[in-house]
Amino acid sequence: MIELGRETPQFVPKEGGLKYAPLSAPAAGHLGSKQMDMLADVLSWGLPAFVILIAVPQGATSALAWIGAALVLSMTGMVYFLIRAFCVPHRTIELRHHRGIAYLSGSILIAAAWGVLPVPVRPLSGLPNDVHPSHISLAFGAGQLALLRLASYAMLFVLMTEVCANPRRAERMLTLLYVGFVAHAAWALLSLYALGDTLLLGDKPAYQGVATGTFVNRNSFASFMAMGAVIGTARLAAVMLSAERAFLPRASNGAVVLQVLGLLLILSALAATGSRMGVFSALIAIGSVICFLAIKAGTLGRRTGWALSLGAFVLALFILSTFGQTTLERLVFVPADWEVRLELYRQTWAMIMARPWVGYGVDGFHVAFELFHQPDLRMDRTWQLPHNTYLSLWVDYGIPLGSLTLVLVAVVFAKLLRALRQRRHGYGPAVIGCAVIILAAVHSLADFSFEIAANVYVFIALVCLGLAPARGSEGTESKPDDMERMETGRGL
Repeated sequence: MIELGRETPQFVPKEGGLKYAPLSAPAAGHLGSKQMDMLADVLSWGLPAFVILIAVPQGATSALAWIGAALVLSMTGMVYFLIRAFCVPHRTIELRHHRGIAYLSGSILIAAAWGVLPVPVRPLSGLPNDVHPSHISLAFGAGQLALLRLASYAMLFVLMTEVCANPRRAERMLTLLYVGFVAHAAWALLSLYALGDTLLLGDKPAYQGVATGTFVNRNSFASFMAMGAVIGTARLAAVMLSAERAFLPRASNGAVVLQVLGLLLILSALAATGSRMGVFSALIAIGSVICFLAIKAGTLGRRTGWALSLGAFVLALFILSTFGQTTLERLVFVPADWEVRLELYRQTWAMIMARPWVGYGVDGFHVAFELFHQPDLRMDRTWQLPHNTYLSLWVDYGIPLGSLTLVLVAVVFAKLLRALRQRRHGYGPAVIGCAVIILAAVHSLADFSFEIAANVYVFIALVCLGLAPARGSEGTESKPDDMERMETGRGL
């Protein structure tokens, strides 16, 4: 039986009998689109799995993890775009809708590569000319590995924008990421309270008695959990504020219960980290989620938002008192090492001013800082990072190029705010993206959590989900469907 509107192959007379005629261009295009649709579906499962699993080997802090991540993402990207070029050669990539982000990201990669190229640079005082490197970076090997890590960030962004362009897949990926966060939280609590406080693959080198999950540093794990808490809070707050259009399709009652249990696990693991800045920045991000959703929900939502904020504060106090005794003790009884931290910032700033235009190369702080380390700061300790991401950027690239990353994040934040303001439906992921940027901006003032690769991968994934097209009011896409996107040049 021949289906209406569907082209069938024709028999034509040829030498040796009847032969099938080749499919026409529209039919071939439809077949290619179906193949790309299947490939994108696979990636909508694979990319969240990558983002969650890459955090297992100690938060992806080792060079081996960076090499593995770069290899996986580059091979995936190569296969994806080769198949794409074969199946739908006329379709343009989704990245063209984010040209400003692409140009800034490319400039940052060029700046990182510039640090390991043999370029003339003024010798540093205190370093003999005969041992002065022939390139900007004082840690050449670390700079090369950092360039590989940065390239993997860029590839993840490109792949995420391709897959997230379909709202159905974007919603699936957000759900999978949340499930992954819940699994990490469950492991962290199980490891801390039932398995003798160990890492997944060995003993803890530090931070005994607090939750670190698969991470080495409690502050980095706290930021990781805070991003999961942002997702859970956004989903639940949308229901409580009657902002059903924030996430489509609407969650069932059973799904809401599971999300509540997952959020409680994540918040408990966050409280058990003992990270003061982690908890503080998480509360700021959660508060911003409630504020954004309350504003979108209207007058009634704003009133409910105040009650919800009070409830969230009470819940946070309860969880801190139950699982976060260490956090409360550090808040009340252990004085913050602000004098030491401020001295570190002062010496780091002096280091920046010695090379304000070119910096010391990506990941070169631990080597270059020894040239500026003064006795006012402990001399028996090697300072690996300045505990402030803004200063880290200026140390690595210099002030002009180091500020490109800040400009890039500001551009992304502006795009998310514009999407949040313009969308009537499906604006929940944009709320999450804005809150995650606020989280990173606050925590980066006093720590290096968002210099850890596992956190950066999650950050990129959530931002891409926020930038993705939204669904319509009935769960249908507000953008063209896959076949229409192929015809109009929009990717899947």
